[in-house]
Amino acid sequence: SSKRCILQFGQLLQVLGGRFFVRPIGSTCSLQAPVALLVDGHYLAWRCWYSQGRRLAEDRHRNADGLVNARDAFFRTLEQVGSATKPDITAIAFDSLGPTFRHKLSATYKGNRNYKAGGFDVYMKGLQDELTASHAVPIFQASGFEGDDVLGSLAKFIVKKGGRVRILTGDQDLFQLVDDELDVACLYVPSRGWSGSPVLMRSMDVKAQMKVAPSKVVDLKALAGDSSDNISGVKGIGLVTAARLLEDFESLDDIYSSLSTVSQ
Repeated sequence: SSKRCILQFGQLLQVLGGRFFVRPIGSTCSLQAPVALLVDGHYLAWRCWYSQGRRLAEDRHRNADGLVNARDAFFRTLEQVGSATKPDITAIAFDSLGPTFRHKLSATYKGNRNYKAGGFDVYMKGLQDELTASHAVPIFQASGFEGDDVLGSLAKFIVKKGGRVRILTGDQDLFQLVDDELDVACLYVPSRGWSGSPVLMRSMDVKAQMKVAPSKVVDLKALAGDSSDNISGVKGIGLVTAARLLEDFESLDDIYSSLSTVSQ
């Protein structure tokens, strides 16, 4: 891993080759602005592994087939989405190689996941090594942070430079980045029932699926919890109740400051 090319955020402009321009303050995004495709590498790798390689790899006699199938699915998805999106630049973010700051906050964070099971860790390393060797797509990682954090930072950086952003992911946490005015959208890969074509998620699509606006997704998860990350929310509150509370109150802070008036 020490040989892997891990780029710093400040190097992105150099990678882009100067194709982005500084957005004037207060202006909206031009339809002519360049498009950056940001890929949630860890999620896509896991999704391809789960659907294509995991079952084969669990059989030690067919482990090689599982690795190849999952690898092919990963690169095939990148090619298909790239062909449909036609981005000016593509970048992939992966999780930190070690624990993140969230693991330090909670010892049970993502305790329900075992990335070494069935050879996923071997498959992941192979993907990253191949991407690094090809020099086709820059890889971004930051020690102590997840790929989601990196994607958020990259999206903010690109928007400030005047670009449009498309984020390929299946993680609803990233819906918080969707912004119609700045032309930041998610290309959502559902965990189930995926046909191979990601769903473009704008603000109204996030609201339809999550029942809250993108700006309230963080508070929604804080209230209802997130079983995929092994995060418990407020006892007795699920997604429906959390969404209703956030319709009545502006934020999680407002809810807690008004507990005496919150209806049962």
